[in-house]
Amino acid sequence: MATKTTFKFNGKAFGKAIYNRIAEEQTARLIAYAEEELVRIVESKKFDDRTYNLSDSYFWCVFFQGKRKGFGTYGRKKARKNSLLHEYTPMISVKVNGRALANEFGKSYEPQERQGWEIVFGAVAPYGAYLEEGFIFHGKRYQFDVMSQRYDHIKNALSPLCKVTLEIHTPKY
Repeated sequence: MATKTTFKFNGKAFGKAIYNRIAEEQTARLIAYAEEELVRIVESKKFDDRTYNLSDSYFWCVFFQGKRKGFGTYGRKKARKNSLLHEYTPMISVKVNGRALANEFGKSYEPQERQGWEIVFGAVAPYGAYLEEGFIFHGKRYQFDVMSQRYDHIKNALSPLCKVTLEIHTPKY
């Protein structure tokens, strides 16, 4: 006589357990991807970041079903304290602390995706948008890559799987 063991799985409970395991593994993969990609984003920039406040303001965030699962910034804090942005006029000076701006954005961002995953990359120092959009100085146009080059790479790599967008929000002071 043979011994027989039978397992009957509850379809919903089994399916949910498998889904949760896969979701956790995928979230961990996306966090690792975001960490690696942020280094590439910062290191591919084409300008001299003398104060390091822009570098300090780069971040990544990974969300799953509308909940933040991971957040990180670029490297160790290197920025000068009490940096000022003098872009507008000599009369208006805006204090800039890139790491504080990145942390603030990471805490306050409301994800757009509630069903699956969302990855957000950003550079939130106020002059990042000006560098990316470009400006005219003494009659010559300047434009620098802050995020757009890596955006093109990320879009080519991920767009078959998801929607990839680039938004540039220029602050108004």
